[in-house]
Amino acid sequence: QTGNFHTRLWEAHLLASFREQGLLVTQDCKSPDFRVANSHGCETWVEAVTANPVEKYDHYGATPVDPPQERRERVLGTAAVRFAKTIRSKLDKQYDALPHVVGKPFALALADFHAPGSMLWSREALVSYLYGFFARVIERDGIQVAEAEEVRVLPGDRKIPSGLFRSEENAGVSAIIFSNACSIAKLSRVGVS
Repeated sequence: QTGNFHTRLWEAHLLASFREQGLLVTQDCKSPDFRVANSHGCETWVEAVTANPVEKYDHYGATPVDPPQERRERVLGTAAVRFAKTIRSKLDKQYDALPHVVGKPFALALADFHAPGSMLWSREALVSYLYGFFARVIERDGIQVAEAEEVRVLPGDRKIPSGLFRSEENAGVSAIIFSNACSIAKLSRVGVS
């Protein structure tokens, strides 16, 4: 295990969440992180992953950074790129092809710590990356409405493909679990309960 506090915080949060739902959680194999089963014997495998900062920061007491003011940058920019790289690094490990996982649902559980306070505003970036759409506002018959704009590649020099759920290449991942509520305050409540 690494010394990454964000990742340990997220794993503790997930474990408590699964158990609170009455699920059996085991860690009999090195990877993925959790085998989760219900009372009917249905099981899934979950790998915990965090979008970490390029430069580490002290999670406790860090001053939140402001989100990008321009909506397109907030939804398709740095946060979306960070999510894409984080998810890709896990998919490249091919957990879904492990003998104990083959034929069973496999999910990535993702929490965002890429910048102090980013979990407060980055959810839209994840959704836009996963589905490859940007919701822009247009006027139709004098009424403002949302219109989906397809985004095949995230903006920037790296040319990172967008639309994870639209690609057959990613068929091994059944779901992305996301929470923007993984915090030290939440961890303290979990410990008390």
